[in-house]
Amino acid sequence: MLPRRRRHGGPEMKSYDLHKAYKNLPLSSGAVEIAYLSVYNPHKKTAEVFEQCVLPFGARASVHSFCRTSLGIWTAGVQILLLTWSVYYDDFVSCEVPPLTRMSDLCAESLFRLLQWDTSPDKPTTFGSIAKVLGLEFDLGDTRLGRFYMRNTANRRDELRGNISSILEQGSLPRKECERLRGRLQFASNQIAGKGAGRAFKVLTKHLVNNRSAVGDDLKHALLFLRDCFLDGPPRSLNANILHLWHVYVDASCDDNKVGLGGVLVSEQGSKVAYFSEWAADEMKAIVAPTSKNPIFEFECLAVLLAIKTWSGLISGCNLVIFPDNEGTKACLVKGSSDNEVGMAIVDNVHRSLDEMGCNAWFERVNTASNISDGPSRGEQSESLGVRFVTDATSVARSALVPWGSVNA
Repeated sequence: MLPRRRRHGGPEMKSYDLHKAYKNLPLSSGAVEIAYLSVYNPHKKTAEVFEQCVLPFGARASVHSFCRTSLGIWTAGVQILLLTWSVYYDDFVSCEVPPLTRMSDLCAESLFRLLQWDTSPDKPTTFGSIAKVLGLEFDLGDTRLGRFYMRNTANRRDELRGNISSILEQGSLPRKECERLRGRLQFASNQIAGKGAGRAFKVLTKHLVNNRSAVGDDLKHALLFLRDCFLDGPPRSLNANILHLWHVYVDASCDDNKVGLGGVLVSEQGSKVAYFSEWAADEMKAIVAPTSKNPIFEFECLAVLLAIKTWSGLISGCNLVIFPDNEGTKACLVKGSSDNEVGMAIVDNVHRSLDEMGCNAWFERVNTASNISDGPSRGEQSESLGVRFVTDATSVARSALVPWGSVNA
């Protein structure tokens, strides 16, 4: 008779932050003799000299030395105590199944005590489904369903909101402060799904390049969007499907007033699984490009959106490599923004759809001669391309572009 397997919940995490880490590493006897800091005292209106006995915080050599030390602690935990943990500077994150969390915690805490390292008291004292590290929050609550989330902590979001609110109240954003704000926002954006802040970052960068201080209307709207919408965006997510990869080839053709859209879905094994081939109806052409004489860019962008909508049931949660053969289309999708109003609306819809499906997309250009979707974009149909999907391209265009179409009408 087989023994009954113990059932338990999903894995749990706990973070350990070394308390005043740099102050635990003294300088060598040879270095102490030359380790002095001169600091101006505004009260006494004179410079004062202080002896440095430990690693100076933030110095490049200090970081290198400390990283070697923290790596040594991590190695001891892995090889001697068989801990399942990771390290980033002075933050250690341990992950374990519930029955073993107490033993894992005992081993980690004992290792720190043996090496005479204190851990920060403000960190959680027990394992749980959520761990906070360096302003990030890891959520394992849905791991049994194959999903993992990573987001910015509430403190980090509140801090960034406060910084933006202060800038808006003052009406000024000097170059140095702009560089600092942009860097912090870009780091925070790595934990927020999608490229919804593409246009806002573009305005912020333009303000930085122009070396201005006054906050204009464009910058004001960008900062308001970042503060009120973007920072509360959906978290980054990973799921079991992320182990799978799809290649999506798309193309559009504009010949003799005929517009065609084509796409081919290829598996990671190189098999052609599905394709679509559609001619644009007059209604769709009126929506996408009512005045443009050569609307190839707009329709190349639309082909990407049509492919994502058509195969959403197959590619949801997976890695994607999307191949248009138009350099402008690729550049806009990578940046998440476009100076073309129609292109911008489609790019927004592309990234919003990818966010909703939890897809991790990479955009790359394929040479026209190598684009297997060139034929379908010109009406060619073949069983060698897989199963043909019939799409409603007009409805997809209408859902993405009706506001623009109504304005242009």
